[in-house]
Amino acid sequence: MNAKKKSPVMWRTDIAKVDPVKDYKQHLMKPDSAKFIAKLKEFGIDPNNIPTLPLICRLKKLGPVVLYPKQTFDPHIGEIREFIRTITPNSIHQLKTLVGIPNEVALRQQRKLQASARIRSIKMQDMPVESRIRFKSLDVLQRTAVTDLAHNILHGHVEEESLKRQPYKAVTDYMLERAKDLPAFVAKELIVCPGETVHFSGFAAVFFVNVIVYGDGQIIMANNSKLHAYQIKHVPV
Repeated sequence: MNAKKKSPVMWRTDIAKVDPVKDYKQHLMKPDSAKFIAKLKEFGIDPNNIPTLPLICRLKKLGPVVLYPKQTFDPHIGEIREFIRTITPNSIHQLKTLVGIPNEVALRQQRKLQASARIRSIKMQDMPVESRIRFKSLDVLQRTAVTDLAHNILHGHVEEESLKRQPYKAVTDYMLERAKDLPAFVAKELIVCPGETVHFSGFAAVFFVNVIVYGDGQIIMANNSKLHAYQIKHVPV
């Protein structure tokens, strides 16, 4: 009886197994951008005193990481209060930088015809005539018009002179009234491992120096939330 020959073992060379816990440090960048540092300081964040987020890669069995502003403890991280701040923008331009699109960026997009999809059509005849908006007292059409104009101010380019006139002034005043003590999450690095999902729920903004995402790792944020980082990098695995 002839013995069956074993097939030779074929080692795959197209897949490189990477241990993020050992690998991530080589991808970190030290911020040397004056603009990024200025942005941190603008929102009251000391670039030299940003807390370090523990690595959560080895705790995937606990399930997805879900972080929200009123939380005090997370099983992946421990105490998280040191990472949570509140920010109150003092101008519409600071609010645009925090959660929308800065005016100069929106202007460049407008010139390249890249902003049209974001801008909503508004029926100006539906705008309330009052100089101070009391949203609860508005009818459905007025609420829609105010919401759409606020969206356009936040995500589009706005001329300075327009902001001084109605209804723009009333809407920007209303936006700033509501934008008090906005919750933000601040840490040095966020390392997302393969198969891992990190949810930021209820934060207006999150700030990191470095964000490194391995493989199919995911970061999930609300539609009205914004991620700020000096570097965002995806590492294939």
